Amino acid sequence: MKKAVSLLCVCALAALISSCSPGRIQGASVGAGSASVLINAGDAINDQIVVFQLPVAAATLNGGSNPNVLPTPAQLEFVENAASFLPLSLTNVPAGTYTGITLTVATPTVVIVDPATQVVTPLTVALASTTVNVPFNPAITVATSPLVINLDLDLANSVAISGSGATVTPLFTATTSPVAPAATQDDTSGEIDNIRGKVTSVTGSGFTILPPNTGQALAFATNAATQFRDGITSLAQVNTGMILTVEAISQSDGSLLARTVESETETATGQALEGTVTASAGAPATSVSLLAQSAISTNTATAPAPGNSLSVPITSTTQFSVQSTTISGTLPAFDATTIGKGQQVLVDSETQSATSTTATGDKIKLQEQVLFGTVTAPSAGNFSLAVSTTSTFFSLTGAGSVAVQTSTATQLNNVTLTDGAIVRVRGLLFFNGTSYTMIASRITQ
Repeated sequence: MKKAVSLLCVCALAALISSCSPGRIQGASVGAGSASVLINAGDAINDQIVVFQLPVAAATLNGGSNPNVLPTPAQLEFVENAASFLPLSLTNVPAGTYTGITLTVATPTVVIVDPATQVVTPLTVALASTTVNVPFNPAITVATSPLVINLDLDLANSVAISGSGATVTPLFTATTSPVAPAATQDDTSGEIDNIRGKVTSVTGSGFTILPPNTGQALAFATNAATQFRDGITSLAQVNTGMILTVEAISQSDGSLLARTVESETETATGQALEGTVTASAGAPATSVSLLAQSAISTNTATAPAPGNSLSVPITSTTQFSVQSTTISGTLPAFDATTIGKGQQVLVDSETQSATSTTATGDKIKLQEQVLFGTVTAPSAGNFSLAVSTTSTFFSLTGAGSVAVQTSTATQLNNVTLTDGAIVRVRGLLFFNGTSYTMIASRITQ
């Protein structure tokens, strides 16, 4: 599925990055003739790439005063959030007509698992240009109402791999959408799925977090319907320095309302690392090796950079769970016996690692991920997904196919599940010790 970098107008959040009053995260207004903008990041999958981090220094709208809508530089990691949209930054944009956006980028980090050697391999990257121009067709008009602009990175066609090197030419397309009513929102029209960050401030009605890719805090309101999970039961238990995962919707005024708030760490000295399992030791597993994609850490000096490998011990006190906003019900086991290579996981530690090559596995949470392949033997919505022998998943696991299960909650986006169809499947990947099953949340071309 193609994902997008989206610009979502959020009036209430302008306080973080404009002249609005600090701390007002709900119902705040922007000045006349302007609207605040939230930028989300995403991409279409390239199944050979396990890490793709793109530094973005600026994002300039073309029109009016050519405003920069990226107030602080960002490090975008596109693979860990494949087929979903997550916030990047917020800015206040003057009203007007805009014909496109220009991104200023730097050389990305690209890591693959070599299909010939099965070795994790950082590539030597040549960037075609530091300037990426994305036209809006048609041009967009910014006024005062919330607006979504989707900038879709085609990662599959943005990277040309040759041996131990790669040439990167970032390719984006743009679409627009209004913010939908809360009941019908998805992550293209105002909903935010699983944004993670360290708490930077807390008020009586909400909080702000600093995600690892933005360098800029995002603010969320809460209400009586907000659900608190995994160690916290109310806003009163949210403290500065904790790491949270938040699911939110956009309200009619553009502000963000947290629907679920899940604690990753309860201390101010913890860390959360997301990545792909590349190896496991023991049966049940006593440790796993993780290829890091992103890190939220108190000490950046010992936090693993994207593409770094680290060892995670598993003990009798390690808590295993799955994390998904769309998949629920009775699921296959995920524990020390069923953790396997190729799975994407989040490792939470209440204490900061002493080195960048280790992490304490206090909690290990299975994350949604994307697999790309060919539909075979479809039956009643379920099918076998045949994956490429050059893909990261095959290189790590040696598994040429994955059983895919769908449900009434699975989103089918412009795809028909016929034999031979080429699809991208997002969901939770389970391992029973010999084979893999993916519970699908979304399937696209």
